[in-house]
Amino acid sequence: MRRHHSPTPWHLFENCEGQSIVDDDNGHVAYCDWNTENEGEEDPATANAAFIVSACNAHGNLVSQLRLALRALTATPRFRVDHTDSIAIASEIRRVLAKLPAGDEVQS
Repeated sequence: MRRHHSPTPWHLFENCEGQSIVDDDNGHVAYCDWNTENEGEEDPATANAAFIVSACNAHGNLVSQLRLALRALTATPRFRVDHTDSIAIASEIRRVLAKLPAGDEVQS
């Protein structure tokens, strides 16, 4: 059985111990702890959490647009973009989409 992630969009919520990632209902999605070992240094927890939220919120749209681009590439005559053949572009998109879990769909 395929497990579904919490619906996007996700949001950042800072608390005293780190960055929480929550959904629209303030349901817990993930947590990035502050690094307390390197006082005085910039802690990557905030940047990490922001990157996770940004990537996850964009994921569904990116997958949809890649699928649309693949359809467009295979429906048109062969062409070149700079020095890259349209067939090579389509192959790369197929390779990227093949890495996604089966049934990976937009969940918003």
